[in-house]
Amino acid sequence: MKRDEAIKRIDSLVSVLTVDIPAVLEIHGKKYFLKEDIVHGERKKLIEKYTEIYHMLREEISEMEDVPEALVEKTLILRRLILFLKEYRETDRREDAERWLEFIKKIEI
Repeated sequence: MKRDEAIKRIDSLVSVLTVDIPAVLEIHGKKYFLKEDIVHGERKKLIEKYTEIYHMLREEISEMEDVPEALVEKTLILRRLILFLKEYRETDRREDAERWLEFIKKIEI
């Protein structure tokens, strides 16, 4: 896909909200255990960690002419994860947060 199309897709909130967060995401040969991090990780550190990786991928995409679909998907997943962490790990709606965390714990890790 062309760079402009890839960036437009990544910036689209609709695209971000339609992706699922997988248990494991591999980026440049390194595995990130997303579901495990959501359940057991420290929210602020996770947001920083995954935001840094997200920006790294966006930078890579901005330098490419043709962007692999897999790279766009990984970037969308990271953006979705960051939004999830910001919304459900620091909220006054404790019941919503606990319900989501219980749901994630039930998903096979």
